[in-house]
Amino acid sequence: MKRVLILISLLTILNSVTVAFAKQSFQQVPFTQEDKERLIRLEEGQKSINQRLDQISDDIKNMRDDAKWNFRLLLGAIAIMIGLLFWDRRTAISSVEKRIRELEVVIATSPAKLKAKAHK
Repeated sequence: MKRVLILISLLTILNSVTVAFAKQSFQQVPFTQEDKERLIRLEEGQKSINQRLDQISDDIKNMRDDAKWNFRLLLGAIAIMIGLLFWDRRTAISSVEKRIRELEVVIATSPAKLKAKAHK
């Protein structure tokens, strides 16, 4: 117990000496006019950087909007091409179907004509 008390007292004395020495060795550095001007320049630089970042952000937003419109135009063009493809195929198929019907009529009437010619 005696040793613990001696150890605690030594640590307390050592701590108080260290704190006193630290207070004596600490000197306050004066804040000069040059330091103040430096801070003002830094703040102005930060303002200009913030303005530039805001401008870049707006540019990116505009580019994103342009990309959306370009993508919509591309999708619209693809939809129009698919519509024209279906319309063209339907038109082509309807003309072929019409020609096939005409040929069927001709073929259907041809045997009757051949028989008529053969009987003459």
